[in-house]
Amino acid sequence: MLLGIDVGNTNTVIGALEGLEVKHLWRVSTVPRTTDEFGLVLLQLLNHEDIAITEVEGVAVCCVVPSVLYAIEKAVRRYLKCDVLVVGRGIKTGMRVRTDNPREVGADRIVNAVAAFEDHGGPLVVVDFGTATTFDCVSSKGDYIGGAIAPGYQISADALFTRTAKLPRVPLQRPAQAIGTNTVASMQSGLFWGYVGLVNELAVIANGMGINIWKVIEAASTKPFGFMPFYPGPGLGGHCIPVDPLYLSWKLKTLKYEARFIELADEINAHMPQIVVERIQDELNRERTALNGSRVLVLGVANFFVLLKSRLL
Repeated sequence: MLLGIDVGNTNTVIGALEGLEVKHLWRVSTVPRTTDEFGLVLLQLLNHEDIAITEVEGVAVCCVVPSVLYAIEKAVRRYLKCDVLVVGRGIKTGMRVRTDNPREVGADRIVNAVAAFEDHGGPLVVVDFGTATTFDCVSSKGDYIGGAIAPGYQISADALFTRTAKLPRVPLQRPAQAIGTNTVASMQSGLFWGYVGLVNELAVIANGMGINIWKVIEAASTKPFGFMPFYPGPGLGGHCIPVDPLYLSWKLKTLKYEARFIELADEINAHMPQIVVERIQDELNRERTALNGSRVLVLGVANFFVLLKSRLL
C-alpha cells in the first residue's frame, strides 16, 4: 500500500492506494505541526481503518507549503519507517513543461496534469477548485503548456469581508434565487454568478483550443470534496437576472470598494449570446448553409428563463 499526501494551502489530503485504486481518503487542516504531532495524526488515521504500519510501502508528498514539508518528511520516516518521494524540482514525471520558467510551476498543478492526461489523454484542461482556482492546459502530445490562476471561491468571499466595513463573512453555497433579499444572499449571488462568468469565459477559450468543456467539468466533478460545478451557458438570461449581482457592485461602490470581479463577470456574460450565435454559424457553415435565412430551433432556454423568473416573482 502507498500513501499519497497532498499538502494544500488550506487542507492536507491523505490517500491510501492499492495499485491505482484509492482505498481510503482523509482530510486534515494544513497547520504548522511538529514532527511528532503529524506522525501521531498519520498513526491515528491508519489505526482507524485497521491499516498496519507494515502495510505502508512508500509515501509520495506533493506540497505547496514549504514550511510544513520538513516535519511531514521526518514524521513519515520516523513513524512509518519508509521512504518519502517529494514531488518537486528534478522529479521526472514524463511530462514536458513548456512554460517560460518550468521551475515556478506548482507541484500540485503538474501532478494534476500528469494524472488527468494518464486517464483522459489530451488535449485537455485540468480544473482544480482549491484555495486558488487553477486551470492547467495539456496538449495532445502530453505537454504542459500553461494555464490560469484565479482567486478561489473562499478567497473572493474573504476579500469582501476583510476589505469592507459592513459586509459579513458568508457561507459558500448557491443562492436560492438570483435577487438577494438580504446582504448575505446578495453576496452569495454575486460570488456564484461571478464564477459562472469565469466558467463561461473558460468555455470560449476551451472551444478555441478544441477542448470539450463538458468533459473538463465532468472530470473536475470526480474530486471527492470541496467541488461545486459551474456550467457554461448562453449568459444569465432574462432581463432582470444579469443585473442582480450588479446591485451588490453598486452597494460596494458606496462603501468605496470596487467589485471588479463581479463587473468583469457581467461583461463576459453579456458577451455570451454573441458567442452562441457564432457557434451556431460555425455549425451551419460546416453544413454549407448560411445563417441568413436559416430557421434555428432553441430548446429548453425559454422554459429555463420562465422557471427562473417564476421563482423570483
